[in-house]
Amino acid sequence: MRNRVATLFRAGPSSFDLHTKNSETLRSLVDNVSASRRTAVPSRQSLCCNEEQSVKAQGSHKWISIPSLHCPKCCSHKITQATSSLDVEMESPPLMLYGPTTTSSGALFSGQLILHIMSETLIIESLNMSLGMDVTRKKPSHTHFSENAKQRTVLESWPFLHGPVKLRKGKHKFPFSWILPGNLPASTKGSLFTIEYDLHAVLSLHGAEVVTLSKILDVKRAIIPSEEPRKSIRIFPPTNLTAYCGLPSVIHPFGVCLVSVRIDGCVREDAETKILRQWKLKRLHWHLDETQKVFSPDTRKNSTKSLAKDEESKGATYTDVRVIGEDCYRMGWKTDFSMSSGRVEMEFPCSIRPGVQPLCDMKSEDIAEVSHSLVIEMIVIEEIVFTTRIPIESIATGAARVLRMHFNVIVTERSGLGISWDEEQPPLYENVPASPPKYGYSSPYQEESIPDYEGIIRIDAQRASPESAMRIQKLQN
Repeated sequence: MRNRVATLFRAGPSSFDLHTKNSETLRSLVDNVSASRRTAVPSRQSLCCNEEQSVKAQGSHKWISIPSLHCPKCCSHKITQATSSLDVEMESPPLMLYGPTTTSSGALFSGQLILHIMSETLIIESLNMSLGMDVTRKKPSHTHFSENAKQRTVLESWPFLHGPVKLRKGKHKFPFSWILPGNLPASTKGSLFTIEYDLHAVLSLHGAEVVTLSKILDVKRAIIPSEEPRKSIRIFPPTNLTAYCGLPSVIHPFGVCLVSVRIDGCVREDAETKILRQWKLKRLHWHLDETQKVFSPDTRKNSTKSLAKDEESKGATYTDVRVIGEDCYRMGWKTDFSMSSGRVEMEFPCSIRPGVQPLCDMKSEDIAEVSHSLVIEMIVIEEIVFTTRIPIESIATGAARVLRMHFNVIVTERSGLGISWDEEQPPLYENVPASPPKYGYSSPYQEESIPDYEGIIRIDAQRASPESAMRIQKLQN
């Protein structure tokens, strides 16, 4: 026979349950009397025996205890009522690191931690806040050793309150400030890794649950572009083709920049046969590549391994390359074969494809690296031009070349009108000297002594009527 499952409620029985139990006991007593043909009332001993048998019968059942239905007097839980809350109010401008990591002076970071107390009084055990950098590697060095997949580095901490402190109802502010070092990487969210900065505040209360607050900070880096555009020259032997390329020093995630290309040496003349050999541009294709590298260190330790195995177990490097912008042109350039060397010129817009969410350039020796490169490919074909024939004819020779140029470019945020915190100058006011005014030479007062208050004649008394003057004189006397 299957065991029956019974549920135990530790709460007191209701009046309705007591009434039903008494009626059932009376019925059982009447049945027993009719069966035994006796009119005697059952004694206390028989009732106790019946209770012991019922307890033994209940012991054979399975008992299920429900914690949520326990009596509140028998257990002690922490207070879950919301008596306080935390909030962060930023006072500093957006966190922008200007310049590369080697020369950046960092960013000023300041604000206030606001504690709202809803109850009349509140006892606080401690109040701490920390600024940390969380690095998440989405591909650890080993599947069974994923403890290094997420790392947190505490950059700065602020212990606001220590020990039991009693605060009243209202709003309490705790200011904080710090300078972010310029060598820190910017906030990045890529396909292989993630770098985040957050503020984590912990409020420990007396007899209540811990109150926490987490606020994510967006740290950006902006590299100020140079005034002159970047220029580069490429030579393609064995031909006489020379390519000149002009491109901006930096590329922004949003916006369009212009790239100019000029090819010289497109015409070569044979002095004996009077035949011209010229290169014609058929197609120009460019694409902007983004390369992500993440370094996953290996935390496995084994002293019995050989040196070769130790070098292999130092970690792994994962690389991901994607195209964030591209375009192809089959016309739109200018050709000039009347010159002795011939020339082809073209200017095209270069931009990042919308919706790609590109990453800005960053490099950290032990975390990750993000770089970008602009690749320009031009296909040229060779033709022979007979200048002695009328009309002039051109025949394709079937020879073709692919002119490929590779440039490392920097993708960075726009700097805008902001400047670094150390280059800011305090406000200057006109007609205000640099130091407080100087006082002249002071000599001791040698004239008559200053009269007392009683000896001073009030001016209003002289101007008043004779009656009021008499009253004032009487009061003075």
